[in-house]
Amino acid sequence: MILPGRLRLTTLGDVLGALHRDGATGVLELTEPSGRVHRISLIAGLIGHVDSSVPVRRLGDILKSQGLVDPAKLQALSERLAVDHHLRAGDVLVGMAAVTREELAAGLSIQCRERLDRLFSIEDARVAFRVARPGSAGSAVPLGPGEFLFGRARARDRLRASIPGRRRDPVRARALATLGLDDGADRSSVQRAFRKLAARLHPDRFPSAEASDKAEMIKRFAELSAAYHALVA
Repeated sequence: MILPGRLRLTTLGDVLGALHRDGATGVLELTEPSGRVHRISLIAGLIGHVDSSVPVRRLGDILKSQGLVDPAKLQALSERLAVDHHLRAGDVLVGMAAVTREELAAGLSIQCRERLDRLFSIEDARVAFRVARPGSAGSAVPLGPGEFLFGRARARDRLRASIPGRRRDPVRARALATLGLDDGADRSSVQRAFRKLAARLHPDRFPSAEASDKAEMIKRFAELSAAYHALVA
């Protein structure tokens, strides 16, 4: 597998697509002209971790938005981290019994996806891939191809995007697809679709599910919530 040396010659979607098809395990490095480096760890073609300084929501805020942790626990977390900066927020929350390992994994996956979403806005960077054992994903559920490939810009789309009337917002397209809607969906349609899916897929409906299945349900519900907020915000 040969990857382009510069991101401006391709798109991040094309690069990740090639690595996914190859089932690659290792670390993709993107080095911007400013020198800032972003690292995407892959395991058998799936994204397990994104190491980047791009700003995203804190883990505690993500878990709070999903109704998985109460404000009092978050206050206790802030106090612990203020005393010891080396502690990991997820480990502290699990140790406090504020969240389960499965809920933590779902929250980490959302944070990973948010970091990745920010990287898709990079127009140019030096591209390098190291075939090696990737860094720890922090117990996050790996991102599947539907989460990092669907609706992403590809090199073949650049010509289409330059044609008036053909430009499409990839974030909106992905959110609509998550809720099973088409481009013409209005706010009311979005709200109805979300309520219908949320009623059917909420993790609380399956209290006896296996831990791995519960983690996947939490992750799926988080995707629905993120799609909803992306469309109605």
